[in-house]
Amino acid sequence: MSKKLLKKVLVTLLIICMVIPSNLVLADTTSNNLEQWSTKKTTVGDFSKGSESGYIPGILPGDYSYDEKDTTKYASKYIPKSYGASTSDGTYNNGSTKAYVSSIKNQYKTELCWSFSANSALETYHLKQTNEVTNLDKYDYSEAHMGYAMSSYGGNSYGYSFRSPADPGNFELALAYWTRSSAAVAGPVLEANDKLPVNATGLSTRAVSVTQSMPTTNEYVANVSTLGNIDAAASSTERTQYVKNMKQAILDHGSVVISYEAYDGQGKAVYTTAATDKSNHAVVVVGWDDNYSASNFSNSPAKNGAFLVKNSWGTNSGDNGYFWLSYYSTITDNYYISEVRDRSFYQHEYEYDELGLGTSLYRRTTGEVFYASPYTLSSAGTAQQLTSLATYTMVPGSYLKFYVSRTGNPSDFEEVDVTNAGTKTSNGYYFEKTGYYTVDLATAVPLLNSNYMVGVQVYNPTEAPGIPLEYSNGANSYVASCDKDTFVNGFSQLTKQGDCCLKAFTKDLAVSANFDSGNVNLNIGESKQLSYTFSPSNLNLNTDFEINSSNAGVAQYSNGSIKAVAPGSATITVKLKMSNQVCGTYNVTVNAPASYTDAPAITKNVSTKTKNYVIGQNASKLSVKAVGYKISYQWYKSKTKSTKNGIKIKGATKSTFKPSTKKASAYYYYVVVTNTNPTKTVSTARKTSKFAKVVVKKMTVSSNKKTLKVNKTAKLTVKLSNKKVAVKKLSFSSSNKRYATVNNKGIVKAKKAGKGKTVTITVKTKGSNFTKKIKIKVK
Repeated sequence: MSKKLLKKVLVTLLIICMVIPSNLVLADTTSNNLEQWSTKKTTVGDFSKGSESGYIPGILPGDYSYDEKDTTKYASKYIPKSYGASTSDGTYNNGSTKAYVSSIKNQYKTELCWSFSANSALETYHLKQTNEVTNLDKYDYSEAHMGYAMSSYGGNSYGYSFRSPADPGNFELALAYWTRSSAAVAGPVLEANDKLPVNATGLSTRAVSVTQSMPTTNEYVANVSTLGNIDAAASSTERTQYVKNMKQAILDHGSVVISYEAYDGQGKAVYTTAATDKSNHAVVVVGWDDNYSASNFSNSPAKNGAFLVKNSWGTNSGDNGYFWLSYYSTITDNYYISEVRDRSFYQHEYEYDELGLGTSLYRRTTGEVFYASPYTLSSAGTAQQLTSLATYTMVPGSYLKFYVSRTGNPSDFEEVDVTNAGTKTSNGYYFEKTGYYTVDLATAVPLLNSNYMVGVQVYNPTEAPGIPLEYSNGANSYVASCDKDTFVNGFSQLTKQGDCCLKAFTKDLAVSANFDSGNVNLNIGESKQLSYTFSPSNLNLNTDFEINSSNAGVAQYSNGSIKAVAPGSATITVKLKMSNQVCGTYNVTVNAPASYTDAPAITKNVSTKTKNYVIGQNASKLSVKAVGYKISYQWYKSKTKSTKNGIKIKGATKSTFKPSTKKASAYYYYVVVTNTNPTKTVSTARKTSKFAKVVVKKMTVSSNKKTLKVNKTAKLTVKLSNKKVAVKKLSFSSSNKRYATVNNKGIVKAKKAGKGKTVTITVKTKGSNFTKKIKIKVK
């Protein structure tokens, strides 16, 4: 993993141990529940090199695929259906002058076709968007700079260690170069500032400082989409739709980057039906002709029709640097650029994926995945606001939801709305195509805590959803789970898999807060609501500010109000957490009748959440905290949620009380707190706590076998209050899966001989969490 300037987050503080869900598919594992899928690490030896007249195509095969079962076949579901051509013209750009197409370039004997094709797509995009028809080389980007930026040569810690500057690559490398922070040797750079030498056979090594010193155009490629691969196995319907999609993308965005199998001696017309993994050359499609004769090809396709392709082998190749590629060829790795922005849309870019998309992580089934990246603000004590997020969609037809935790705690994730995404549904924003997408938050989120976290939930109803990763042998940021709730309740840092591709963009934020400070006079039991104005207005009083009382026994702050508790004086101070700046001060005086003892102030009440236990289980203590002159406690229990029939519990006179679990029962527990002041005419005052419900039930777990041999099974039976519990209402877990596992039907299976090894199986009721354990011996 490259050294990254923005990795300032202490990720280890965020890691909570979790068993990886069995339907999350990972690489580099021997577990029976996990298996490798589409996580190939490409090396130089994997490249397929062909040549024509000394030209080397130089395409690095893609590192991930859409289809788990067969990566060479692409069914119609991978070809978007709503993206049909809106033109009835049978030909486009089939003339001596090509609309919105920059001039033919020459990669010479380098392997930089990937860079030339990517830059050509960016150039044609700008020509199309600006309607530039005269100066077709107005936008001319440097392929050499891209090659240097994505190589580790010259001490570049943001380049790939296995490639030299003129080595093969792919569009993902170009996209990483266009989208990563300027601190990470980004682009694009104009050709005039970093030219490829004439007749270059490679690029000489130079210091990374030279590459980084080149002035960039300050552009950021915000959105890129793909159209799916197509090969000889495609149906006629799929092929027709694919051609329509390609045409429409060219009309809308200028060109489409593709890969195909180049071969020696290819001329003006190419027809190739090689397998998709044989692609070895990247080019751009800039036009088409439905009537281009099949007889023009040395190996004739079934029907007429071809795409006009711009090559990077100079004007002496093909047809003045262009060639025709049959509609019926195998075409892979196609991309088109749909949005480019000036980098002024943000001031700070947070990322871990400077090397770009390398692989992906998939569920075994349809459903949801959730991934997130934790970050630390680049300037301590200075507020920023989150304005945009960027990530990849790995499977067509996915729905995405976007989340932000302003505290950096996963339990504080809140869903946010975005603007430039697909149609919003209850499942999230719809993304028809795979690709790289930058979305803008409908309302910027203020970041005042030093740590924050951004997350994405992906749902796909028909395909297993995927998580985009920058492949690495030592990751820093990547955290993931099968759904958001699992993530919040416990998540894992997969240090051997890679960083998740999820960028965050922020701008500096000026923060101001004004409170109605001053003197406050209250009687016991009265409250004062705080009045304030914030900028920005969506600051949160309870999370962005620290509000403390100098004497909580007199006056307390809670949920936007100051509450009078007991006679005396107290100062309520409001501070901005980020800077520790005092924003408000309230001098509180609390009055009370002189002859009365004040009621005790319960500063911490009992939890009202029902506690469920089985007979004999160790119960947690119930507790309260109270302040006053002299405080005493008495605990009660009642069959109903009322003090009317409360039973005094003998000896339960402390602030804490542990309920009995000796027999089945269901009680509401509460405590009466008494404040005593002998100097007052009325010397005592009482207050009753909230009710805490505690339920104790009999639970049994039995097995038809107490001892198991390897590969043998036993079935568990569970009863609660002497009634059998259906397995769908239970969850099961094993203390040692190496020796014995248990499935969701309560079937225990011995996995490994243990010479008397004992494995504990834990059974819980779903929702109510009644828990019981049973021990199984493995021979």
